[in-house]
Amino acid sequence: DDGKKKVAYYKQQSMQGVLADAYAKKIARELSITLTDAELEAFLKEQRQSSNGEISQQTYDASTLEFFGLSPEEYKHRFSNVLLRYKVEYAVDKQALIVANSIIESARSGASIDFGALASSSATKYGVGAVYGTSGWVYKTNQDGGLAANAAKLSKGQVAPGLVKSSRGTGYYILRLVDINDTQVSYEYINVPLSEFATRLSKVLDSNKTKK
Repeated sequence: DDGKKKVAYYKQQSMQGVLADAYAKKIARELSITLTDAELEAFLKEQRQSSNGEISQQTYDASTLEFFGLSPEEYKHRFSNVLLRYKVEYAVDKQALIVANSIIESARSGASIDFGALASSSATKYGVGAVYGTSGWVYKTNQDGGLAANAAKLSKGQVAPGLVKSSRGTGYYILRLVDINDTQVSYEYINVPLSEFATRLSKVLDSNKTKK
């Protein structure tokens, strides 16, 4: 029974991903949003990073084939769909950008600003919930959508001068460096997640169910 439930769950997740990608492509056409080869290659290069440096293309290809059963052409196609969806999610979520810009302005107003309190007050002030968190020690090459790499550019206690737009589609981040050494960083963050695309997609799917 548990095995059947897991299979059903993964099938549902896969189908939801397909529907989300299809809806994202529709919006992308309407808004003239495209994904360039350079953007795809930059993302794939990020995926090849490890604590010991960048792994070879051959090793990465072998790993994706062994663990996911995907050839280079197949995983590039999948990543292309996902990255295009991320671009659409950022493009349609104007409110998240407005809130993130407002929060970073407050975060940069003084060195003693409490990030946790600032995130907590966002729901009341803006009607959009922000998430506070800390990374702990992570490698500068950590695969976290570019957060560690951006934190590594800061001085201890410094707030990033601009918003960090996660390459994993998880929204906007306001970063402050806690500590740093030769290979690792520790930072705290406020994350303003994206929600507009998911809301629109849900309405479309509900509408289709009603028509049936």
